[in-house]
Amino acid sequence: MYTKGDVNKLIDSCLHPLARQNSQILILDGFLHALVERDPPRSASKFLVYNLPKLVSQLGGGDKCAGKAAENFVKQTMKLAKSLRKVR
Repeated sequence: MYTKGDVNKLIDSCLHPLARQNSQILILDGFLHALVERDPPRSASKFLVYNLPKLVSQLGGGDKCAGKAAENFVKQTMKLAKSLRKVR
């Protein structure tokens, strides 16, 4: 029997090398992880934090500055969302 962690490692080992060639593969990666984890809010936040900056960078022609800006934006947005949840 495979654990969720085992399946997630398998997904990563298969798709991450392909994503180096085409970062759009990260969309499939995020979708498959969401299926395994069965926790849509957590999967969505992980996708935003780990994959969205890479996608933005590729859309910007590989501009690392754009990727870094997207990464900072996502981190600040997640931090704000977390603090707002605590206020409720």
